[in-house]
Amino acid sequence: MKTATSTKLIYVYGFVPSSEVTEGNLESFVGFDEEHLIYTLEHQGITAIACKLNDEHYSEDTLEKKTEDMKWLHEKALHHHETLKKLNKEYTLLPLHFCTVFKSEENVKEKMSSVNKELSKLFKELVGKEEWTLKIYSDEKQLKPYVEENNKDIKTKSEEIKSLPKGRQYFERKKLDRLLQEKISEEKKRLSKEIHEELSALTSKSGIKRNWNKKVTGRREEMSWNSVYLIKEGDVKRFLDEVEKVGEKYTTYGLQLEATGPWPCYYFAKVEGE
Repeated sequence: MKTATSTKLIYVYGFVPSSEVTEGNLESFVGFDEEHLIYTLEHQGITAIACKLNDEHYSEDTLEKKTEDMKWLHEKALHHHETLKKLNKEYTLLPLHFCTVFKSEENVKEKMSSVNKELSKLFKELVGKEEWTLKIYSDEKQLKPYVEENNKDIKTKSEEIKSLPKGRQYFERKKLDRLLQEKISEEKKRLSKEIHEELSALTSKSGIKRNWNKKVTGRREEMSWNSVYLIKEGDVKRFLDEVEKVGEKYTTYGLQLEATGPWPCYYFAKVEGE
């Protein structure tokens, strides 16, 4: 293992309750710089999971340049995420954003002091719970016949067009196609919201996130919904069973449900001023 000339900077992955950290229960593995081991830093009942960094190689200016290298960025972001997943299995974890770097251990402790009440409150809210996400994908070709048959505006417009001269029908059908697309989008959102509300009743908290485009998902279908839930560990099976049941019910509308987790609490464990 290389020896760095300076290790003033501190990379922090997240915070955990000190009461959950016992001697030797933190797996020893190499940290962000692939040189220094991950270690714990305790202060006022809160423990930071951290690793030291060489300030020559990881200063703010140097990091800014490194993040322009997509290969480096991908590798380090993956390391950060995989580390959080490991920690999440062992502790009630409040994860911090990728590349959260402090100038010294004293700065980390100052931060822990300034948000101690907030962190303690979050730990109480999150203990014994898991964060799960639900993504809903929609097949518009399958949803289109349902909208054509059940949307009043579409049916009325279709009947009106039949009575028009053929020349005018062409232009009106173009308008109808645009209206149909609007109604399909509205119906996707309505059905997805309906599913979300039904599942939210089984959870402690829920939230709605921004949809991903096809370039990100790599799927043919559009993502029509992206939500997140905080679930008691004992209720997870019930939640997943309900997702499967609801998924079968809504498949006739061209909707596909995908629940994944448990994840580190990225959504429900935000630390102010991180």
